[in-house]
Amino acid sequence: MNIQTSINRAQANILEKTKKGRDLSLQISQGVQRDHFVKKQRYDIFITKMEQLQRADKREKSNLKKTIGKMQNAFVSSQQPLKDVLHYYNKAAVKGFDSALVSNTLEQIKLTMRARGNRPRVYDDYTTREFDLSWRMHLLSDHIKLGLGDEIYFNHYHMANSARQLGEIGFKDVQII
Repeated sequence: MNIQTSINRAQANILEKTKKGRDLSLQISQGVQRDHFVKKQRYDIFITKMEQLQRADKREKSNLKKTIGKMQNAFVSSQQPLKDVLHYYNKAAVKGFDSALVSNTLEQIKLTMRARGNRPRVYDDYTTREFDLSWRMHLLSDHIKLGLGDEIYFNHYHMANSARQLGEIGFKDVQII
């Protein structure tokens, strides 16, 4: 019984000392001013992250501009102009639908088809029939379908220009019409 009494006294002593320590800790913490440097550190971290984001966005815009330039020169300088125009579109449209990019790409496709003439000699490039069936063109048409949906805004100027370009290149997709 002496052992049990000793254990109970030790437990009560531990509880009492723990409570006194906790109360003393709360009393000290109320008297100490809050660290003002925490807000500054968080703000500095936020600014650093925003600067990284700005640099990444600037780099992405530069790459997009270069890709669009290559796409615009493809019908003059490439041996496979239709494939290259669609390749550069796919490269530029990594983030999804962009109405200006769709309109610009269709304009480049129209110029490429005009540059080939009435009876083109097609070696490694798409023929007119292969062009309608190519997966690259289907990706472009899927982006147009997405733009015509309710979730995404398709600028009315680019929409009209895209419709005119689709008619001029003779693209046949019943779902877009």
